[in-house]
Parts: sequence; C-alpha cells; structure tokens
Amino acid sequence: MLCLMAGIAAIVATLGFVHGVTKNPWAKGSLPPADAQPTSGPPATQTVSSSGPYPSDDRGFVNSSARCDGPQTAVAIVRTQNSLVTICAEQQGGHLYRGVRLSDGAALNVPAETTGGREFVARSQGVTYSL
Repeated sequence: MLCLMAGIAAIVATLGFVHGVTKNPWAKGSLPPADAQPTSGPPATQTVSSSGPYPSDDRGFVNSSARCDGPQTAVAIVRTQNSLVTICAEQQGGHLYRGVRLSDGAALNVPAETTGGREFVARSQGVTYSL
C-alpha cells in the first residue's frame, strides 16, 4: 500500500512539475534573445515567494527539509498536492532529492540523477520518484 501511495505521489509530482505547479518568472513569457544583455539594477537577492502556505526562495522551501544546505543550489522546486520537493545541485556535480510529505512531515533525502534537461529521478526503498 505504501509503495502504491508513493508511486501515485511520484506521478502527481511529475505532472505538477510538467504543468507548471511552481511559479517560475521565466515561464510567463518568451525567453530573451540569445544576445540579450543583462538588465541593470541591484545584485540578485533571495526572493521569497510568499504565495500560499509554503513560501520558497532560491534554496527551496523556507523552514522546511525540502531545502538546499550550505553550498548546494536549488535547480528545481516543486509543490504537489501531498509534498514539497527541492532538487539540489551539489558542488561535486551530483544532485540531491529533498522531499517532505505534508501529511506527517516525513523527510526523504536521497541522491538524484538527471535524465537530461530538467528531468530528475530519485530512488528509495524500491520507489522511483520522477520530476
């Protein structure tokens, strides 16, 4: 039963990621031309998205286990109906899946692999999580 629920959660996470559950400023319009120059202004800062009950910034979900540590950087931040997930890039070139089940706060921190582009796969106890 747990495997079935985890499989359903993985499918929901995949669908949510593909259909833009997270709010990405770059997804609102077309990309700038390849030769575009950076805009002037203050240096980048950690912008916190406070929409909804799960605020996030460039490291993942604020006050959550679904957040990158220290030198890690978030490459994907996903909110599904049942979980929060952040994929962190490690300095050595690997990735880490950091997920939190919302029903009980259970955390899952396992290595993740990139399958190309912005697709990631993590495995734990016979369950595959795809984003």
